[in-house]
Amino acid sequence: MSDVFISHSSKDKPIADRVCKFLEEKGLTCWIAPRDIVPGTDWAASITTAITASHVFLIIYSANSAASDQVARELSLAETKKNVYIVPYKVDNTELGGSFEYYLIGAHWITANYAKNDFKLEELYNNIAGILGKGIQNITNNTYIDHLHIENGGDLNQSIQDAVKNQSGVQGAAPAPGQPPKPGQAPAPRGYAPAGQPPAVKSKKPLIIGGVCALAAVIAVVVVILATSGNKDDSTPSKAETSAAEASAAETSQAEETSSAGKKTADNISVKMMYHKDTYKGTYTGEVNENNIPDGKGEFSGSLTNSEGKEWKMDCSGEFIGGRLNGRNTVHIINGKGDDITYDCEYVNGYENGKGTFSIVYPADKENGLATRKYEGSFVEGKSNGEGTLTNTFNESSEFAETTSYSTEWKDDHINGKGTETSKYKNGDVKVYDGDWKDGNWDGQAVLTYTYANGEYYKTTGTWKENKIVSGERTYYDKDGNVTKTEDAVQSTGTKSLAVPDNFKGSYDKETRKVKITWDSVEGA
Repeated sequence: MSDVFISHSSKDKPIADRVCKFLEEKGLTCWIAPRDIVPGTDWAASITTAITASHVFLIIYSANSAASDQVARELSLAETKKNVYIVPYKVDNTELGGSFEYYLIGAHWITANYAKNDFKLEELYNNIAGILGKGIQNITNNTYIDHLHIENGGDLNQSIQDAVKNQSGVQGAAPAPGQPPKPGQAPAPRGYAPAGQPPAVKSKKPLIIGGVCALAAVIAVVVVILATSGNKDDSTPSKAETSAAEASAAETSQAEETSSAGKKTADNISVKMMYHKDTYKGTYTGEVNENNIPDGKGEFSGSLTNSEGKEWKMDCSGEFIGGRLNGRNTVHIINGKGDDITYDCEYVNGYENGKGTFSIVYPADKENGLATRKYEGSFVEGKSNGEGTLTNTFNESSEFAETTSYSTEWKDDHINGKGTETSKYKNGDVKVYDGDWKDGNWDGQAVLTYTYANGEYYKTTGTWKENKIVSGERTYYDKDGNVTKTEDAVQSTGTKSLAVPDNFKGSYDKETRKVKITWDSVEGA
């Protein structure tokens, strides 16, 4: 277990290393990639374990990290861990955006200016040291009181919280839920000394005595309140009590109810939803966590406006964790171009991951005549990866193909590896490419078969490079399968110059003002 997990973009490694060195010289233990990843182990699993085992998640926020999917995923994971405190350390003037805005908008920042050598490392250390010294505070914070399972009503819980806040015998007031204490707010942890001072005495007695006294004080307060606010007699409640009850009931009916599983259900509340790198704003109905962030099963409807000023709309229903799509989900998007997009897939942190389907219905005026596109197969981080089948259909404005299907291996949305492309044309012709692919292109060994509507066909066997034949042989067949001709496939593609025609003649008629040109025919022309 480490004190601090340092999340950063690889482009900010010099800054991350500087921060790590400073904190470790102060006595803190840090986990930072790639230094602390054991050679041969799974990178993602190592990071997940390290975040879970850390007390503080320190995110170095910059233009580089704002553009990093890896940093965004690390932040999303840290947000789900109840015992991990998130500390944002801003090192340039990059504004919050995307998932970073969602998770960090209300956080307490440490803002440095590396361009002017203003690193704020002492302030950063003091903030983290204060968080790590929250051992005594845990006795008095609201989370501890909530765990006593006192169910005598909201007034009682508020009385306990007020009493706890007024206890002067405990050092440092607990920070608000999800907020780190300000520098100096909490006592430094045992063994850590403030900057410029000798190490603290490591005796455990003061800490133990203080903790016991604090706990005793809190228990005493709870006992007194329980004794004085137990079940009342049947007398009529006061107007203040009636108003409070009515307000509480109204709030519950409008927003949320507590479910048997401990989560809350919300009805048509305003939320932000993370999908890939985008932040959609809209309304949500379903399970939420204590901060009213979608967490469980529910439905969302919202929109965003992109940098071009065009509106994107999204509706989704399924499972969510921390304001992101996690688990099985159906997503419907209409983008700024009018494309109608639908996903039915497994999701992890807002990205398609696992088996699923994807379809697009294009506007009728699509330039290349493409009408629909459907994919069924595997996804990894929002892209087609693994085995899958893609089918494109074309509308009447398309000059040639009617449908084209690909049954292939995919990598990052491109066909890579072995696969088959089948195109069916409106005139009845069929073309089939069966062979190697690279980055979406015909590339490697393959057989291309072209069958005409009348039954005749030819086969080209050879080697392709970026969709062009570079070597091979082409054989023509009649409709009964008999060979009619064999030739060099490269010559037949036009890479060899045609012969110059013989008997080339021309004449001009003055009356009609027409030119007449004649020549002998040339094979292949």
